[in-house]
Amino acid sequence: MEFMRKQRTAICLLLIFSMMFLAGPVQTAAHAAMISPQTVIDTAKAAEAKEQINTFLAREDVQKSLTAMGISPDEAKARAAGLSDSEAVAFADQMENAPAGGSAGMLIGAVLFVFVLLLITDILGFTKVFKFTRSLR
Repeated sequence: MEFMRKQRTAICLLLIFSMMFLAGPVQTAAHAAMISPQTVIDTAKAAEAKEQINTFLAREDVQKSLTAMGISPDEAKARAAGLSDSEAVAFADQMENAPAGGSAGMLIGAVLFVFVLLLITDILGFTKVFKFTRSLR
């Protein structure tokens, strides 16, 4: 009994930690389901589209155009990475369907798209890139 009184704090801490470890990692049941072929195709298209956009943004002429408009290439890449799958596929399709020999138009379209994207996020208050916008927040 004397031993229990002397070691009461240590025993309490040991019990507390053992209860935390026993109650903490509770595993829930995993749910498995079949994946449709269309889901696999959509995922592959989105990954390919994002890679195409990253390749486009890595070009030197695109980076110079973005810098001339006051947009850092790193920020444009971060914004492109934040696109949803459907937005990335739509943008990549626009890049593919641009007329042949119209690389200047495609470049202007891409820069305009990035500019509008940055403008909208500035207005919504997520970023502060342009000084002429006021945040809704």
